[in-house]
Amino acid sequence: MTHWDGDTFTFTLSTENALPGSISKATFAGDTLNLEYYDADKLGTFTR
Repeated sequence: MTHWDGDTFTFTLSTENALPGSISKATFAGDTLNLEYYDADKLGTFTR
């Protein structure tokens, strides 16, 4: 993970569908983590 801004970080994708250089966002807010990559289907928010 690479720090982007505040509680937002980026990470590289290494899947067969990701173009080289693709990144996605991880946002931490309180007890939750939202992974942009999984959130297209509303499955990207994890709560502790």
